[in-house]
Amino acid sequence: MRADSARSSRTCSDRSCSRSPQRRTSRRSSSRRQLSKRAPRRPWCSHASARAPEPVTDDRPQPWRVVGTRTIAADRWIRLRADECEDVDGRRITPYYVLEPADWISVLALDDRGDAILVEEYRHGAGIVALGTIGGAVEADEAPIAAAHRELREETGFAASRMIDLGATWANFGNHTNRVHHFLALDCTRAGGQSLDETEAIAVRVLSLSGLGEHLAQSYHQLTWYKAMEWMAGSEPP
Repeated sequence: MRADSARSSRTCSDRSCSRSPQRRTSRRSSSRRQLSKRAPRRPWCSHASARAPEPVTDDRPQPWRVVGTRTIAADRWIRLRADECEDVDGRRITPYYVLEPADWISVLALDDRGDAILVEEYRHGAGIVALGTIGGAVEADEAPIAAAHRELREETGFAASRMIDLGATWANFGNHTNRVHHFLALDCTRAGGQSLDETEAIAVRVLSLSGLGEHLAQSYHQLTWYKAMEWMAGSEPP
């Protein structure tokens, strides 16, 4: 009897009572609704909120001085040079090979349903058939956004009603001089067939945008997907 009495003293069937389970559940649901209405947190890597790096050591790395260079190979696709470098302490770094390809573009294309339009092709460097964003080289005297529209049309047969510039990053700043220009193509619709080079074999795939990054094996393709997701999250109405 004492146990039953103790339990009854802690709860009440009257919904107006503060000890009522129904009222406590209602308060928790109300709190969840209020939390869901709060403004979303800004991404941890947002440039607007990023702090300046704090120095851990007093010394600051200095650029090398190039004391000599020679061209190893040069054609329409790439230029390879070998530099003779010297650091601030007079130590020689030679040869240091530097690749000078044209800038690249990487386009994440979405159809009118919001699904991702991707390309699948053989990548000889890795020796694999891989799924990726639409991409290619920016031609001489061509704007990166024009290259994005061109490559989208050539590789997939789709055309975008809107092309969003997501910014550029270095392809590999250790030994490449070029940059990757990232784009988001919106409301893409079929405009015709593919227009491929003689040696190109590209399959077009349509996948859900959710979790797409897990299917992209190339690092800067993943970055394009991430930048596109961040842009779309910021452009959604509150």
